Amino acid sequence: MDMEDLVAILGVIFIFGFPVIAIIILGWKSQESKHAERIAMIERGIVPEEAKKPERAKKYTGLRNGLLMIGLALGLMADSRFDVGVGWPGIGGWHGRAEFPVFAILGGGIAFVIYFLIVRRIEKKEE
Repeated sequence: MDMEDLVAILGVIFIFGFPVIAIIILGWKSQESKHAERIAMIERGIVPEEAKKPERAKKYTGLRNGLLMIGLALGLMADSRFDVGVGWPGIGGWHGRAEFPVFAILGGGIAFVIYFLIVRRIEKKEE
């Protein structure tokens, strides 16, 4: 292994490894402090707000997940339909198809917007 390989490996570790480790440690510490706070509240007889989950979260998960899958599928179908040939040079796995993830994310985003509009309409009818 020569010096260039070592520099490349250390560069990848410093650029990607340390931020990932820092995020994991910060998330763990945050979760630990939230847990300690919840335990203290329960010992005093106070019910934490997070324990009272709204029914809406459980009620419409199937709708949300179904619309997301439909949106992703439509995005992937749009990707195959509108193959414009624009790609990222040097990425051989996609064979020059950079729009593949773009259409999938766009389809998923549109599905979430439709989900929001449907749930808002249902909640207005319930009120």
